[in-house]
Amino acid sequence: MDLTNKINWNNIFNYFIFSFIGTIFTIYVVVIGWNAVIASSIAGIIFSIFTITVHDETRRSWAGFAGSFAGMTSTYLLADQSVNPFSIKFILIALFLSAIVGVLYSVGEIASSIQPGLFFDGYGGRLGTIAFISVIFFLLFKFFFKSHSFTIFDFYSYNLLNDPLFYLTIPSAMVGAMISMEIKNAVSSLNDNYKVLSVAITGMIGGILITKIPVYGEEYALAWYTGAFVGMSSYFILMLKRNYFFSGIIAGVFYVVFRGVFTGVGGKLGFISFMAVLTMRLIGICYNVIISLINKNKISSFSSVNSMSGITVDDKYAQKLVESIMRAKEAGEDVLSDYRQPIGDFVIGERFDYQSNQNEKNNEIINFKYMNQQIKEIIEFITNLGVSKWVYLQKSNKDLIPFSYKNISDESIAKCVFSMESSFSKILTRENRIISFSSQGVKQPVFSERFIESDLSNITYLLILPILETNEIQSIFILMYKNYDANEIKRNMKIINQFYKETILRE
Repeated sequence: MDLTNKINWNNIFNYFIFSFIGTIFTIYVVVIGWNAVIASSIAGIIFSIFTITVHDETRRSWAGFAGSFAGMTSTYLLADQSVNPFSIKFILIALFLSAIVGVLYSVGEIASSIQPGLFFDGYGGRLGTIAFISVIFFLLFKFFFKSHSFTIFDFYSYNLLNDPLFYLTIPSAMVGAMISMEIKNAVSSLNDNYKVLSVAITGMIGGILITKIPVYGEEYALAWYTGAFVGMSSYFILMLKRNYFFSGIIAGVFYVVFRGVFTGVGGKLGFISFMAVLTMRLIGICYNVIISLINKNKISSFSSVNSMSGITVDDKYAQKLVESIMRAKEAGEDVLSDYRQPIGDFVIGERFDYQSNQNEKNNEIINFKYMNQQIKEIIEFITNLGVSKWVYLQKSNKDLIPFSYKNISDESIAKCVFSMESSFSKILTRENRIISFSSQGVKQPVFSERFIESDLSNITYLLILPILETNEIQSIFILMYKNYDANEIKRNMKIINQFYKETILRE
């Protein structure tokens, strides 16, 4: 594998510079007397506004923000209190820490370029975790050379647990998570740099207002900022608002539990947030696995999509899919009326090579590895046909919620929920067939209120594949297309309709 084709070295260098600057900047904002939460928030606001203004690449603002977390490290951990923070010695120490952060952040980005998703992209607190690890490396280096010592466990801090008021840090973290999420939800569709801005603004609120609360104001502000990182999580990680709510509570509990561990280490709050999000994620995965095991026989499997035709076809057709129902109508096919009717007379001349590059394609699909086998087969079918944009929704209590998707924005996933009691769900249950919508139909509120404009732009038609059991809808696939070739439309509509009958309706 040629790594030079996967890594933008110019960006990597810029990540180093931004995280380096973020660290040294925050260190000295703390030195001049600002509290650490405000210092980090100021850095986040500056970096996000800068990258938004110059239309810069998103991860540069993330790099600067990650550096700010390391810069929150208490000055007594950086050097002895006798050392003047403006002395050459202290400056060199600060520069050394900044360099470590820059290197580790850059290494993380290189690894993510080589193996996307391996380093927990989308998890709130990920940036803080990088900062936390960087500071630990820094402290271990100093300890190894016996130039400084640090305390891992501060047992005195646990005396705070005797005061019930201290436990208000838990709701503080939860509220911080929800506010951060709501701000992100309101602005992140404009530009991903706004995610940094939303957390920084939330942190600024905590640093200015929450710290004014008597007795434990600073503790509440730190817990608040911890929760704010939870709100930075992508919707494909937590998906529902209640998941952000519970993740915020978990973050608050972890803040209390680990109050006396690595006191003063920069990035600790982000690491706590990351562990909270990861915990919530694991709970969700376990729940889905259990549900999948319970429902494993609810969808009939099919023998092999590869045996769909005994004649071979040019592979290029296997990579494309129908995207325009209107062009099919122009070709004389009444495809809008009933998908159960034959669509044109033609011969499928090829066998699809469904195994080629299959692993690479599946790696691009959110939550693919957590699906049961029957759903995986359906996803592989639509992926191998060339569908590049789709979402799979699964029944959860009284709603259909997103469980897997491809090339749909986080903002749309956050809104893409259908009530089981809605007219839309009842229609799908009653019809029990593929339902299509033209480019005009896609503009209806049922879609425009759930998908942001950029996801629906240039969509020429949309297909919905409902999956029912005992006359009750269990899940649906929503497929979006952008094709204008009438012959390909007829060819693929036939394939999709046949596949739907032989797999989903067979039961």
